[in-house]
Amino acid sequence: MRRILIVEDAEEQLQWYESLVEGAFQYFLAKTPDEAKHLLDTEAIELLLTDIHLTQDSTLSSFEGFDIIQYAKENHPEVLVIAMSADPKITTYRRAHELGADHWLKKPVIELQELQIAIDAAKSNQYLKRLKRSNSLKPDTNYNHICEDGLVISDEVRRYVRGVAKSRTIPCVIYGETGTGKEEVAKLIHKRRTETEGTLPFMAVNCANLNSDMAASILFGHRKGAFTGAEKTTNGMIGEADRGILFLDEIHRLDEECQSRLLRVLNDGTYQRLGDTKTLHSSFQVIAASSKDLDDAVIDGEFLMDLRSRLTGVDIHLLALRDRPDDFDPLIKLFFARENIKVSEPEMDRIISRCKSYYWQGNIRQLFNVLKSFATMCILNEEPLEADKLPEYKTMLAPGQGAQKSREKNWQRPMKESLEELEKQILIKALASCKSKSEANQILKMNRSTFDSRLSKYGLD
Repeated sequence: MRRILIVEDAEEQLQWYESLVEGAFQYFLAKTPDEAKHLLDTEAIELLLTDIHLTQDSTLSSFEGFDIIQYAKENHPEVLVIAMSADPKITTYRRAHELGADHWLKKPVIELQELQIAIDAAKSNQYLKRLKRSNSLKPDTNYNHICEDGLVISDEVRRYVRGVAKSRTIPCVIYGETGTGKEEVAKLIHKRRTETEGTLPFMAVNCANLNSDMAASILFGHRKGAFTGAEKTTNGMIGEADRGILFLDEIHRLDEECQSRLLRVLNDGTYQRLGDTKTLHSSFQVIAASSKDLDDAVIDGEFLMDLRSRLTGVDIHLLALRDRPDDFDPLIKLFFARENIKVSEPEMDRIISRCKSYYWQGNIRQLFNVLKSFATMCILNEEPLEADKLPEYKTMLAPGQGAQKSREKNWQRPMKESLEELEKQILIKALASCKSKSEANQILKMNRSTFDSRLSKYGLD
């Protein structure tokens, strides 16, 4: 049954739409943009039907629905969007279309057939958009091609992505250290499939976050009353992934019981909810990711041999950032472009050179987080973005080299900065050791106004 989200602020109209779609759709209702965005983020919505005006106003001067359409298209491009309004202005229709609405309905909607016709028209429009986008993709060697889809990956990885997406059913295992972009590659496979197949679910599970008590429930769903707190029956990620993609991150961390149950699903497509005897069926493409070689996990007794065999298909290996020196340039430029931060070309070169000198244990994710911290602190301190202000954390260095390199570089800065850093550390230790600021001030024997001024200066007040 198709899953539709209906957004309407008027209670009586919302009740009417509910009665209209009941039995024909699995429906979700929202009255505000925040409620709609939450449901888009948490539920596998296939269709979005949203009013443009979500404030009780006879002049139809509010346009909250535009925000919902834009959010859906930017964050959930697979969702089919139908806008509706009683507003006769052509400018309202055009704006909804510009934001990505796939079709338009004039309110009031009286019959279910009107909605069905609109859905068919929206599907056709969505398909034409996909065709137009695919025909405009021309290979080239410039910067835009390198950052196609907002991902800096090798041509080989991109070729594997197209092959996995084209096969639709072949399993895929993505290997790489933490932060190398394994989930982003999985999402790219999903994007490539949606471009040719239309809407299909992408369900992501981080197996490292699942303990033995919750893993089976999250993956396979549970029946109402199956355990304390099970207040309703759920489909689980396996059920939600039907006819789409199930992404299992850090799959080697999955417990043995869930591995056995997963093996059954991959073999014949059947599974059972926790606490239920009914056999259900789900057909999906499985994409797994792991920071550990699954063959080694089998040898170490951490992974079932049969499950490893069932996951045999296409293996994609993502290199660590330190082994991809040529990628620093597009990655760093991509970051600043996304953040809409302008950096002069000479300073950009210095930032790139500085970043290349580090080991980056956390890879691309850590690089972006450090750049975010760097940019934020410079903006807050009203300082220009300069490479020598890039923060340094021990995990940016090779394991075991952090303390040594920090000592070596600690003196390579103006004396004032070194003294300020020392003063800050003394204040931090004094505050941590004392019960009050007054006691810390007495121990340090500072003038109270000077003491308070220093706390404020270093953000310790």
